Amino acid sequence: MIVSEERAISASKQAYVEMLKPYEQQGKVDNDAALKDRVYRITERLIAQAGSRDYGILSVLMQTWFRIDRVVKVPPKAFSPPPKVDSVVLSLVPLSEPRIEVHDAALFRQLVRGAFAQRRKTLRNSLLGAGWQAEQIDRAFAAADIDCRRRGETLTPEEFAGLANVFATDETGV
Repeated sequence: MIVSEERAISASKQAYVEMLKPYEQQGKVDNDAALKDRVYRITERLIAQAGSRDYGILSVLMQTWFRIDRVVKVPPKAFSPPPKVDSVVLSLVPLSEPRIEVHDAALFRQLVRGAFAQRRKTLRNSLLGAGWQAEQIDRAFAAADIDCRRRGETLTPEEFAGLANVFATDETGV
């Protein structure tokens, strides 16, 4: 379905206004521009790719269980008063199955959270800090053929899934 830019802008304005209502009613919107900036930053995190500054827990988990497409970029002039940032309309379609094979979803989420818990540390050190056992980490990274000196933001969702699947078959547990 092709949507004209005007209709997309109109629909995104309406959706945006509806999205802000609960915050306005609770008196939590003190700086509308700051909130809009956060909303834009969240959309960028949802679609971020491995290796980018915006890539993190949200990127990996959402991209695993949703098809995410950028529908249209909405210019500031679509709002009144116009913010100092662009807005983005995304399409989030839940998948009936994760787009990559994950044996244990809870373990996968735990691994991803652990990998990003200390963003500037290597994967091995981040996972150690998150309570994983050194021997188990070393075995899993060797079996998955992933260098444990990499940082979490460099692993693709597929690599996280492969590593989680190796951890899931390791009988020692976390």
